[in-house]
Amino acid sequence: MAERLFQFKKFSVRHAQSLMKVSTDSILLGAWIPVDFTPQRVLDIGAGCGLLSLMMAQRFPAAKVDGVELDKPSFEECTANFMRSPWDARLSVFHQRIQDFARDSNANYDLIISNPPFFTSGVSRNSARHTVELSHGELVSVASRLLVAGGVLGLVLPVDSELSVVGLALEVGLFLAHRVMVHTNSGNAVRVLLLFKNLPCECVDEQLFIYEEGVFSEVYLDLVKDFYL
Repeated sequence: MAERLFQFKKFSVRHAQSLMKVSTDSILLGAWIPVDFTPQRVLDIGAGCGLLSLMMAQRFPAAKVDGVELDKPSFEECTANFMRSPWDARLSVFHQRIQDFARDSNANYDLIISNPPFFTSGVSRNSARHTVELSHGELVSVASRLLVAGGVLGLVLPVDSELSVVGLALEVGLFLAHRVMVHTNSGNAVRVLLLFKNLPCECVDEQLFIYEEGVFSEVYLDLVKDFYL
């Protein structure tokens, strides 16, 4: 069977080798990130197949976008996806731990994004879904060190991780600026989109429903219209 190629409006993605694959979570985060400035440097922590990085390159035509990915097959596939895109000259991916990257790099970023691992314990299908290599505390700490003054961090998380991550972020000087509770339908929220700033701010709270009466909601379709064919 031929490997599936995910075709978006302006780029394509393969993810057969990657631990972090094309997902609704990443598409939501990449389409949603609300910034009131034009980022010049963007960092994707745990780049996986490179989907979020590619979305950032499309959304911000002047931005240099870096990805960091520890898993070698994911790194290799991300590299190939970058090379096939229209923005190869603005995209880079580094094969190392984000903790080492943060220690060794002289770069600072206007915008940092991540679709981090889901589970903190138990057995899952692959290590990308664990917080073993990168705990939530380490994630927000690294982001705090790498952000420029006035920079922002965007995350997508399971709802039950929100309170812990918000508390950990506050400890390192990151303040919750925007929260969107994401529902698949009229039931309980299943994901939360979070935006943090390293300056004190008021938090904007919203709700997003992906489906309404069994079909994609108009709000969701409007959010992702620049990416889906």
